[in-house]
Amino acid sequence: MKHIFIPAIAAVCLGNVTLAGTVETQIAPVVIMAAAPSVTDWSGFYAGGMLGATTGTYLETSGSTPDSFDMGGYTFGGFGGYNFQSGAMVYGVELAYSLGNIPIIRDLGYAITGFLEANVRVGYAFDDILVYATVGATKADWKVYSTTPTTNGYNVGAGVDYMLTDHFIVGAEYLYRDFDIAAGVINLWTGLNSLHSIQIKAAYKF
Repeated sequence: MKHIFIPAIAAVCLGNVTLAGTVETQIAPVVIMAAAPSVTDWSGFYAGGMLGATTGTYLETSGSTPDSFDMGGYTFGGFGGYNFQSGAMVYGVELAYSLGNIPIIRDLGYAITGFLEANVRVGYAFDDILVYATVGATKADWKVYSTTPTTNGYNVGAGVDYMLTDHFIVGAEYLYRDFDIAAGVINLWTGLNSLHSIQIKAAYKF
């Protein structure tokens, strides 16, 4: 009887071990890999047009009493550039030229008639939305009665672009422009010209 009972117990124990091993294998954790989020391709050449509104001041800083003059008007023009992309970071260069009419309100004989700008941009892409900052150099064309002087300064701003399709982009941009004007360029006095602009933009990505 002992010889029969001992092998029976051993068989039952082995069966339990095997069953336990089988159950443990079946309930092992399963790791599910999430799909990587898609990133819109912003890299490459692009070109387009823009329409903007501008307000600001022209401050005469020399003379017996410094005087400030309000300015305001509109611009329209074109731009082109190139974007480099690394993951969600987007780096770019852009060249823009705009025409318009931004007069000194108290003396319509003084007006800015255009801007030429060269900028660098750094942005972060949230898939098809690009948020960026921009900085660059600006040349302003003036019309002062019968003369056409130019002033040089800088611009800094920020914007948001939205990629409608693989090729069409729309956006909005804010720019602050600043010019330190030497005596004799606009009039006999030195001056500080500060401008705030909002622009809407549309572009084709090649």
